[in-house]
Amino acid sequence: MAEASRRKISIRRRTASRAPQPLTAPRTASIEGWISDEYRRFEFITLWKDKPLITPKFIKSQWFVNRRFTIPAFLVEQGVKFFTEMQGTYYPDLVRAFYFNYKFRDGVGFTKVKGVDIILDDDIWENVAQFPIHDGTSPILTTGIEGFNRIFAYRSFMRRPDQEIGRQLLAGSLKVDKRLLHYLIVWILCPRGTNHAQCSEADLMIIYAMLNHIPIHWPSIILDTMLKAK
Repeated sequence: MAEASRRKISIRRRTASRAPQPLTAPRTASIEGWISDEYRRFEFITLWKDKPLITPKFIKSQWFVNRRFTIPAFLVEQGVKFFTEMQGTYYPDLVRAFYFNYKFRDGVGFTKVKGVDIILDDDIWENVAQFPIHDGTSPILTTGIEGFNRIFAYRSFMRRPDQEIGRQLLAGSLKVDKRLLHYLIVWILCPRGTNHAQCSEADLMIIYAMLNHIPIHWPSIILDTMLKAK
């Protein structure tokens, strides 16, 4: 009897192990499902879902040091060395949702991604981007720089300052170190999708400030760039 009971228990266990498991629907991630409002979801799908993005870029400061460029010293002084060297995985759909929901008010950026509120305040800039934020920094693009003139600044950055300049202030005419600074501005610090070969007034003002040891309030510069992208 005991042997028969053991066989029955063994059979029941094997049968239980072969019993079909309840089916569960696979969890899928859909960017359309991140936006609950029907009209805004339609707007996102129509205007933002396939919007092209600028591929993130970064530098390795040691490369410049090995070739005796002075750029790393300016990056350290301005507190943006860590920011320009940041690299890692990024997710284009999340970036699009970030900008689709992005708003700017009273010097602070706000957005929401997959139900998570993101506030771009000083805490984010100091602890994530590691920007120095103190009273000595200046939002130069809004306050300007005393004595700054874009034509005079551009000519002082040129390889041949006596060369005639046209309506477009091209980065190709700058000295190598100034041209590299311009590259860092238009591709990493204040990235834009077009006109990388041209020096805007903002580009020249940032270069001028860095070369003249004027501390820049970088959060205001980055937020202004993000607002333009939006």
